[in-house]
Amino acid sequence: MNNFRAKFGQKKTFFPVIHTLSDEQVLESARIAADSGADGVFLISSVLNVLKRKTPMKKQKTPPDQLRIKLSNRRPVLITRAVWPVIAMASSRGTHEETGGEHEASIRVRQHASGRMRVVYGVCKYGEGKTVRSGALVANVPSDWPQADEERALEARTASVLVDVGNELGCDDLASRCLDRLPAERL
Repeated sequence: MNNFRAKFGQKKTFFPVIHTLSDEQVLESARIAADSGADGVFLISSVLNVLKRKTPMKKQKTPPDQLRIKLSNRRPVLITRAVWPVIAMASSRGTHEETGGEHEASIRVRQHASGRMRVVYGVCKYGEGKTVRSGALVANVPSDWPQADEERALEARTASVLVDVGNELGCDDLASRCLDRLPAERL
């Protein structure tokens, strides 16, 4: 921010946003902005410009020992399969109750080797080509808590997240079956 103020020397500045469609359009828009007293411009590459140049987006290939998981409320995570083994899973295939179409669905719970973090995720593929994905990270409580309390809190949060993921997928019964397959809690 100090470099910005040093450069422009004032508190209020004006920077119009220009969506780049062509070189001519950018130059004309920048000229209009300068004539109107703009302090500068922001250039944003538009989708049309990317398509015009035929520059394909390259999808990063996931190594075979890793897994990319889409989460519901944050960006995807990349995990190493050996460090995050599956501790519970449920799947189904058949006719979806609401749509009447074929579907295939699964929900999994993976736990980090440390036992302190889990990822709950699922996918439901409908026959008409629609795919719904959902997932969430389940972190443990602060490490200064007694271990038994940490484990109970992790179990409770895992159960809650399973219900949420099942709801988002439209597969409540699948979430319940996956919950039943979690390792038994020691009392």
